[in-house]
Amino acid sequence: MKHNALFQEQLSKVSPEVKKEMEWSAELVDRIEHLLKEKGMTRREDDVAETMFIASSHDNIMFYTTRGRAYRLKGYEIPEGSKTSKGMNIVNILPLESGEKVSAMIRVPEDDEGLYLCMATRKGLIKRSSLDLYRNIRRNGVIAVNLREDDELAWVKLTSGNDDLLIATKKGMCIRFNENDARPLGRTATGVKAITLNDGDEVVGMAVINETGKVLTVSEKGFGRRSEPDNYRVQSRGGKGLKNYDVKKYGDVAGIIIVEDDEDVILISSDGIIIRIRANDIRVCARPSKGVIVMRVTEGNRLVTLSSTEHNEEEINGTVEDDGTSSEGEDDVSDESDGENTAEASSESEAEASASETKKADGSNKDTTAPSGSGGKNNTTAPQKEGDVHLATGDINDGWF
Repeated sequence: MKHNALFQEQLSKVSPEVKKEMEWSAELVDRIEHLLKEKGMTRREDDVAETMFIASSHDNIMFYTTRGRAYRLKGYEIPEGSKTSKGMNIVNILPLESGEKVSAMIRVPEDDEGLYLCMATRKGLIKRSSLDLYRNIRRNGVIAVNLREDDELAWVKLTSGNDDLLIATKKGMCIRFNENDARPLGRTATGVKAITLNDGDEVVGMAVINETGKVLTVSEKGFGRRSEPDNYRVQSRGGKGLKNYDVKKYGDVAGIIIVEDDEDVILISSDGIIIRIRANDIRVCARPSKGVIVMRVTEGNRLVTLSSTEHNEEEINGTVEDDGTSSEGEDDVSDESDGENTAEASSESEAEASASETKKADGSNKDTTAPSGSGGKNNTTAPQKEGDVHLATGDINDGWF
């Protein structure tokens, strides 16, 4: 128990009976505080750190919102906080509209020649644009992608120009294709079809494949597995893809990420429970097998999101349970599609992109880029002392630093 000096002084003046009762009360308070920390109550409801990186004071940080807009800030324009501080709501930093939320945050590297931004929407569209198109962004932001009324921008990844992308859906399908399958489009274009969705399905994750990481898939019922990237063969953009998970047996897919063996995974459920486990504890299984239990989810609740972070043994508060059936369903690939892009899907997607580009050429879109510094001066001054700034979003959907 933790006792301050005043409490210790009071204990010395009371009878043994009262002293025992006071100690019991203090111990009860400690237990309650421990339970609150386990439930993540020190954070906002459904809040979890999703994006974290190190940047200098003068690095450019780009923000993308669910409405398809892009914003750009310098590192020193983001308020500095302590390691454990809650942070500031991003609406106090960026001029977001009502209902608009931040969906992605990217640090722009100093050597950004030849890099691309790949953007994916909930309805299965993808847009690939050169990073050069976003060099000059005015203070109130610019349009990054034109969206349909029922769609939203959910993922933005920085790519090298020849990366493989993996897109997964809620109903257990996925598709891997090379980014060059999506031709570079202008800043205000709509994009092209990445995957053909079945009725009631939507995209729940996009990841950039790398040589060392593994694909982590988790379900809303709390199951999860890691799979080798080679388990997902490269296909043509626009098809229905491959079967990634058996959702009828093990629940809808909550999300996918690429994790390294030496990282930790943070999981959060709909009732606010947050746990942290070692990625290496999650068994490697071929798709579409069930995997292990990564989180116990109570009845009426579900696992809603996940993210990866560097390993910290002191922060680990969860364990992985393997009941011996993790490979169950490994051979069940009966619902797979060949994933090839149909002429109809291709022509529809290209028509959308062309229509959007035509609209831009006609000048109907009045949201044009302006040199940095126009559209309102930024009076924020850089800190006198140079150094590294650690940036992190809490639940990136809520936009907290």
